[in-house]
Amino acid sequence: MMRIWGGMLISILCSAVAWQDEVHRLDNLQMSIWLLTPLFFLLGVMEGLGIEGLEHFTRDDDHLPKSVKQYLFAINTFVVIGIGNALNILCVYSNTVIFLDTLDDSCFDLYYKYLTIYVTLLNCVYLMMVSIVIYGGIDATQVNEASIVIYRGSDPARLNQESASETTVLDTT
Repeated sequence: MMRIWGGMLISILCSAVAWQDEVHRLDNLQMSIWLLTPLFFLLGVMEGLGIEGLEHFTRDDDHLPKSVKQYLFAINTFVVIGIGNALNILCVYSNTVIFLDTLDDSCFDLYYKYLTIYVTLLNCVYLMMVSIVIYGGIDATQVNEASIVIYRGSDPARLNQESASETTVLDTT
């Protein structure tokens, strides 16, 4: 979870660097590739930490069957890239006043400022959810049982019968 959090922290830095690059472009009207180098470096580190952290988080879970584990890369890519792109599209459509016909008339600096605030709020929500799971008294077996119920589509009574039969099988070996 620390890798995922590190990727989210770097995403705040990416948004802030993009915001400052746009402010510089509006002031000087000249861009250099060297101004964008830190942004692309941070984007690469952010993507590496986020995707690797998500893969390790899901791969280390024992409650997922092996048949699902072979598709984890595709599922994680959909979650990170697909849902992230959809949320970005929603952010763009919610700020259509900012985007005008030309690049100089548009207020991309304001968009990047809003994006920095939005990513910071999402990071706070992530930290709150992680702290609830870690320190809130939620037992790992409760989380595993709930995920098995969701995965198998069964009721808790059937789950208790199956887990009881699995423990007797494990005790005899």
